Order: sequence, then C-alpha cells, then structure tokens
Amino acid sequence: MSINRHNAKKINFIGLPLSTVKHILFIKTSSLGDIVHNFPAITDLTRNCGNMAIDWVVEEDYSSLPKLHPDVAKVIPVAIRRWRRQKTKRETFREISNFLNILRKKKYHTVIDTQGLLKSALISMLARGSSCGMSLSTAREPISFFYQKKFSVHRNQHAVERNRQLVALAMGYKISHKINYGLQPFHNATVTLDIVNGPYAVLLPSSSNKTKGWVDEYWIRSGNLLNSLGIRSMIASGNLAELEKAKELSKNIRGSLVLDLSPLKTITSILLKTSIVIGLDTGLTHLAAALGKPTIGIYSNTDPDRTGIYGVEHGLNLGGIGTIPSPEEVKLAIEKLIK
Repeated sequence: MSINRHNAKKINFIGLPLSTVKHILFIKTSSLGDIVHNFPAITDLTRNCGNMAIDWVVEEDYSSLPKLHPDVAKVIPVAIRRWRRQKTKRETFREISNFLNILRKKKYHTVIDTQGLLKSALISMLARGSSCGMSLSTAREPISFFYQKKFSVHRNQHAVERNRQLVALAMGYKISHKINYGLQPFHNATVTLDIVNGPYAVLLPSSSNKTKGWVDEYWIRSGNLLNSLGIRSMIASGNLAELEKAKELSKNIRGSLVLDLSPLKTITSILLKTSIVIGLDTGLTHLAAALGKPTIGIYSNTDPDRTGIYGVEHGLNLGGIGTIPSPEEVKLAIEKLIK
C-alpha cells in the first residue's frame, strides 16, 4: 500500500501506525523536462517500498507538475530563481525563512537529490533526514560531500534510467518493472477551447536553448500537412519572443491558432486533449509523451538517447546531434502515430 495525497487522511482511520510510514523527500527543482524524467522513479519507489509518503521540493513555476503523480503526498515550492533576482528585498528573506521552516518541520527517512547541483545539494543537507545523491564521479557538479550516502550511476544512459537507478540504490531495491510514468491528471483540468472545433495538434517550435531549433519552413509544411488531415495546429510558446515567432509561423499554416501565454496547468490541460504533439527537445514535449499523447520529438543539437522521449509506445524521436530531421520524416511519423 502506498500513501498518497488521496488516501493520506485515512491512515489513522484504518488504524495503520504512523511509525510504519516512511517519509521520503524528493529534490528535483527544475527544469520541466527533468522533472518529467523523474516520474518513473516515483512509480518504482512506491511499487517496491511499501508504505511511502513522498514530498517533493520543486521550483514554484513547476509546482503543478508533481501533483500529476498520485503518490506524491506534498509539494514544497522553492523560488531559488526568483530569490536570486530579488536577493536584496526584505520579502525574499521572509520567504526563504518560511521555506526552511516547512522543509525542516518533518523528519524524513530518506532525502533523495536527483538534481545533482549545488542548489539541490544544499537543500538536501538542510532537510532533516539521511541525504542521498550521486557520487563525485557521476554528479554534474562536485557536491557529493553534502550527502551522507553517495551512489555511482553511469552517465552514458538516458536521464530516466539515471534517476531510476539512483532512487533504487538509495532505497535498496532492484529495478524489475517496466517504465511507468504513473501520471493521473488533475480532475479539474477542464480547459474549454471554444475556438477549436474538432481535433487539433500542438506544435512546440521554440526552446530556451536556441541551438535546438528546427527550420521554420519545416514547421509550416508539417502544420499544413496536419491541416490536410483535418487536424488544426495550435502553436504554443513560453515567453513573449516565442509568442511572436508562433504568430509568424501561424500566418503560413492554414487554420492554425496561436496559444496565448498560459500557466503550466492550463497548457497541461490542452495537451491532454490534443491528437498529436510535435515539439523540440523541450519540457512540454516530454510532458505530452508522459501523459500518453502521440508525440514526435525533433532533435538537431541534443542526443535523444540521453534526453529523448523515452519508455512510451506512442512517442518517436527524430534527428540527433548534427542531424536535422526532414519534413518527409515527420510526415511518416505523423502517419504512423495517427491511425
């Protein structure tokens, strides 16, 4: 039996001693795609370790994400990015103090840092519990001395597997199950798209890393192909500059719509109802695949074997480092995923 946000209140009612519940703190603060790559590790943990109550420390902008997994009991938002920009404000110090009070209020059986960066290692050290992280040879930064327990995880594998293995080593079990992201979308995710009649696709043509881009003409050709199949394209963006690009692309994609800048929870709702997603190596692309949507990942400067769509039957990775996928490849992928 796992303890999650839906049944946590039933513990005393059914007479289960609170001492039998292992409280676990999970630290993965950002970014969106990296957070998605940790969901299978949460599923593994609850499958293998009995009574778990899992808390998750995550950046405030992504606080709706861990709630998608039913075995995450509590989300603890942190605002390191914003605090860095506002470090001289009095309110920042109050927020940091409040975060530390929440972090240290509970005694954890195990604290697991899968981020492997200085900021996350510091959080793991400040939390009350046995802290676990990657060893000096496998972490992204030399911060292993912050952890009480250190584990070696091979770098030459997909990020999902690295996370799964670290958690398995920290908790003392062997991975024996297939990958399962385990997401159960929030019940109130009911965005109504009155402007869309019929099936639609979501295009994600922008990334914070400009080297991950795809040719604009290829987006236009793919969008018009979808339109010929009776599927309208909705073009999403993450900031004002990306929004302007979306508007330019939309001018040349028949029947397309531009999605206004929206909260992550709203975008998640939109992804849940889409027929197909085509996106760069960016967080929303990985989220769409984890939610079970047909998804095509476009790669040109990153290795899909390390960070691509992974562990799902309805996702396809195209391209790779120095290899830009053609519109013809995308056409074949669309035909394969939309049957």
